[in-house]
Amino acid sequence: MGIEDRDPKEVILPAWLSQYEKEMNPIHWQLTQFNSNIYIMEKIMNVDFGLLGTTTNNFWHLVFASMFETNVMILWRLVDPSDVTLNMRILRDRIRDNLRDDSLRNEFAALIGKSNYDSRIDKIHDKVSILRHNRFGHFQRKWIVKESPSLISDNYLPFPNLKEYGNTIGKLFDLLCFSHGRELFLLDYSPNVIPSAGSDTRTDIEKLIDLVIENSPFVNMPEDQPDYWPHFKKALPKKEIELMNYYRKRVGKDPV
Repeated sequence: MGIEDRDPKEVILPAWLSQYEKEMNPIHWQLTQFNSNIYIMEKIMNVDFGLLGTTTNNFWHLVFASMFETNVMILWRLVDPSDVTLNMRILRDRIRDNLRDDSLRNEFAALIGKSNYDSRIDKIHDKVSILRHNRFGHFQRKWIVKESPSLISDNYLPFPNLKEYGNTIGKLFDLLCFSHGRELFLLDYSPNVIPSAGSDTRTDIEKLIDLVIENSPFVNMPEDQPDYWPHFKKALPKKEIELMNYYRKRVGKDPV
């Protein structure tokens, strides 16, 4: 049985087990917040609020932007190279130093080396540090004026890359859990939770978005403006009619 398949109690010095939990827990929460934010951000990205004709565009934009910034800062905390912070490298090294014997330390070192731990952390650090130092941690005038990024998520760190970096750190964190993997989502957002039969399986963000759809002038036009709707429908691109029917079906309305 390899070290990755053993209980932490079997490989870590008994005197350090409580400290192991104390240091794992805050990083666990950071990753849980990161992944839960990603879940909500994806739900927001998948809705065309402009097409729905709502007045909530600014709200959803602010929610998305706030979560993007929070997630960049979470990544920075986890890859911050400072030796006075609790980061992934410090946690790794402290676990290594508190394994029960040299045999376990050698096996742990081989496992970490196989994962390309340091190079993967370095890649994330190099990308995230630019945003942290120049925009989110400090508002560097020279960088802001020179680059003038109106949507930094699109111009510098696209959403898929942000998500990828979180997944990478999650996999590295899993190595430090040994055989005791930890759920990295709030339970309501977890893909690993099987909902009760017959229950409303929508999450809170899905319920909020459904309320927007239900009250959308665009979605409700066939009922609210029956005289005008046939003329408007003729002018609609096929893609927008398809989207309307998707949204109508989502909230229990018949297609048009």
